[in-house]
Formats: sequence, C-alpha cells, structure tokens
Amino acid sequence: PGSITDIALALPATHPLYKTSPVASVSQLKDVDPGNWYYEALKSLAERYGIIYPYEDGTFRPNQAITRAELIDLEGNAFRVFYRLLQENFKSVFSNYQNSECFLAQEPPLNTFIRPKDVKSNDWYYQSYKIINWISDNDFMASKGKFSATNPVPRGEMSMFVNRFLNGFERIIQESVAGCRDEIEKNKVALQNIEKELAGLGKQLDNLERSQGTTLPSPNPLPSEPKQLPQVTSVTEISDISPEDPFYEDLRSLVERYGCSVGVPDRTFRANRLMTRAEMATIMNACLNIMERLINENVAVLGEDRIKLDSLLAEFEAEAAAVSARIDNQPRISQAEKKKLEKILQEMSPLEKIQKQN
Repeated sequence: PGSITDIALALPATHPLYKTSPVASVSQLKDVDPGNWYYEALKSLAERYGIIYPYEDGTFRPNQAITRAELIDLEGNAFRVFYRLLQENFKSVFSNYQNSECFLAQEPPLNTFIRPKDVKSNDWYYQSYKIINWISDNDFMASKGKFSATNPVPRGEMSMFVNRFLNGFERIIQESVAGCRDEIEKNKVALQNIEKELAGLGKQLDNLERSQGTTLPSPNPLPSEPKQLPQVTSVTEISDISPEDPFYEDLRSLVERYGCSVGVPDRTFRANRLMTRAEMATIMNACLNIMERLINENVAVLGEDRIKLDSLLAEFEAEAAAVSARIDNQPRISQAEKKKLEKILQEMSPLEKIQKQN
C-alpha cells in the first residue's frame, strides 16, 4: 500500500512477540486485574477500540517500559480505528448524495518518504512508522538518521509523540470538514441557480396564464466553525518543567489544548523517567476519547449543514410540483406549450445538477 487510506484500511502488522489478534476483552490479559489503577483505561482500549495485542504468553506486561516501536505501533493501530470511524461518519452524512465528492482529506503517496537508515520496509512497525511520520509532520522521530526502535521512551519524548499524533489527526479532520463544507456551499449555489431557472419558468407560465409565480427563499448562512476545545488545566501547574525543555510546547498542548492529564499526583512530570506500558495505555485512552469527541463535534456541524441543504431541496421539489400542477391545470395553454414547459421542468433535477457541479 502507498497511501494513507491504503494503510489505514489494511490489517496491521504485529510485533513478532505479540499474538496476531487483539484481545476482545481485558480479562484475556493474564497479568491485569480489576484492582489495577490502569484497568479501566486498558479495558477501554481493548474492548471499545480493539487495539491491545497481548504477548504470546497472554500477558500485557504493564510495568515494562514501552519502546519507540511499540508506541508507534499503538498510535498506528489507533489511527486505523479512527480513520475508519471518520470515513464512516462522513459517508453517513452524505448518504443521499450518490456522487458526492465529500471524502476525507486527500493524502499524498507515502512511498517516497525519507526513511531512517535503521528502519527497513520489512520491519513489523514499518507501515505505522510511515503513517505516523506523515500525519505528525515531524522529524523528531529520528535522531542523526536513526529511529532506534528498541529504545525505551522517556515521558518527555512521549509528550512529543502523542501531541503531534493528535495534532496530525485533528488536521485531517479539519481539512476534511473544510472540503465537505466547500462542497455543501457549492451545492447551495447550484440549487440557487436552479431556483432562478424555476423562477424563470414560472414567469413563462405567468405570461401564458396571466398569473403571478413564486420563488424560493435564499438559504440560511453556514453555522460558525466549532469553538476551540476548552482548557482544562495549565502546564504551569507542573513544577519540574520549564519553557526551555524541548518537549515543553508539546506538553502544554496536551494539557491545555487537549485536556490530557500527563502528570503525577505530586504535580511533577519527571520527563526523564521511562514510560511504562500501563502509563501509555492510560494516556492513549484519554487521547482516543479526545479523537472521538473531535470527530463527533465536526461531523455534527456537517450534519447541520446537510439538513439545511436537504430542506432547500425539499422546498424546491414542492415548488416544482406546484408549477407542474399549474401547467397541467391550465386549459388556455396549448399542448405544444405544455410539453415545452414540462420538458424545461424535467431538466431541472436538483440532485442531478448539484452532482454535476462537483
């Protein structure tokens, strides 16, 4: 596969030490108990999102440090789940428009990206690396030309991985929504042009039957863009970081823009401490909740726009039916004139004309 869509819709490769299928229930993980502090987050990742792959012995190994490759794999699997969700939501909004061009943001091919010298095309995490490298739009993943897949991830570096992953996914949503709203606006313009034609037809009929025609109202303006996500807390509450830290802006974005809780109870961050798999599970679950909310909020805006367009189409159809009835019920109009007017009316199929605009 060579594109974002190809990779997102393909079955993921798995760690050579993992089982080939994700667990369907957190109870399948032999070393995880309901009393564990990370249990609910892991349960959500396993049962709601389906992205937890156990080791061959059926364990999760929550206290083991997560490696760079494992983190990329987790993000890649999460992206696959949410890309499909985003695609399904967008298609559902435009289910009545067979030729709709409103799809996810078009992505460039990924087969030309610059690969670190220690990342091979047959590495188990390779496809996830490509997709995360692209959507994150970053070069921090490789240092001196190397990815160092087996290196454990410190908490400071984790904040960079996760924040840029969220930024990239949000960008895809925003670009996709912008494209869809542009299409809706084109559709409204097309419908307005059809309404003008219908008004012209009504005038022709008025001249023939000496009565007054009607026109449709103009559509309402689009609703405003969704407001920025509210701040939950501030990075200034974390005592052991400073603006000079390389991860500072990423951490601030996670905390203040996305509302991810990444600190520890004593309000420290401990940037150099290695990230455990359990800690990563809790943070990733919080991030996926945010991604789901972003999808729902943006798709809701599109749904409102689509409802308005549907309403305009319904009004047009009602007006067209009224004009058609006027044609049929006027004995003073010759059959030749009736056929001429009816032909004009039949050529005003709004859905057909709107789709041709795309």
